[in-house]
Amino acid sequence: MKDGLPTVNLQKTAIFLLNISSSFIETMDIFNPLLFIYQFMSVFSKVIFLVCLIIQGHCYCIAQNRDGMSNASSSILKTHTNRVLGPDDLLVNGTSYLPENLYATGSPDFEYTANEGSGLFIKGQYFDEIRLALDIVSDQLILIQEYGNGLENRIAVHAAYADSFLLGNYFFINLSNPSRGYFEKIAGGKVTFLKKYRKEYVKIYDASNRGKYSEQKFSCFLLHDGRLTLVNNRMSFLNYFRENKKPIRDYLRKNKISIRNASNSQLTALMNYCNSLTDEKN
Repeated sequence: MKDGLPTVNLQKTAIFLLNISSSFIETMDIFNPLLFIYQFMSVFSKVIFLVCLIIQGHCYCIAQNRDGMSNASSSILKTHTNRVLGPDDLLVNGTSYLPENLYATGSPDFEYTANEGSGLFIKGQYFDEIRLALDIVSDQLILIQEYGNGLENRIAVHAAYADSFLLGNYFFINLSNPSRGYFEKIAGGKVTFLKKYRKEYVKIYDASNRGKYSEQKFSCFLLHDGRLTLVNNRMSFLNYFRENKKPIRDYLRKNKISIRNASNSQLTALMNYCNSLTDEKN
């Protein structure tokens, strides 16, 4: 902002125009006239709004004295700018997103209670009051920008930028070195307990040939010194802690813990116990 006047970030503008243009080209369906018209109007309305926004900013410059421009007008223009272009350059650092199987029944997204909100850490900076989705078929984190009237733009956040994020009460981390995708972190410590969620696209050979997404499933892992170990049952879990196998087996029996069916609080207590035994050995 200069002399009380909101300015338009050219980098955001370029990214925005590239996103909506590529989105239109990738999704347009000339064989479906209604869909084609909707896609065209969606992109066209965004471009028109952006042009009007820039013109409005110049009109304010001409019509108002620099010292006389009201804070309310400045705030309104800034709000509209952020609504269209995104609140921060870090957030729009990605590519336009579309699910691979656009017409499939169901959703590739991780299922959670959306009204619980979401938040994202990018390079140590936290962004809240944003909408996120996690495509667990392609393992992509999606930023959802809303424009009103049911229109939205979906951007695949670059994996190199996403440190960790919240989807409701689920906390995910990015295992990026090497790249292994997004995992829900259940319990930390020397050995960390993680869950990896997934869905699959299932082809349906009928008249529609649309296909569908499978139910949401998960696998359990232990992470230590950068190494992931699959522990989907009690036996594999005990084998991982073979040096403390007996006390951990007793703990599981006493607390009636099933690795896959245990609550997060039970798993946290279990990992605290296992890590404490490991610390005693050292």
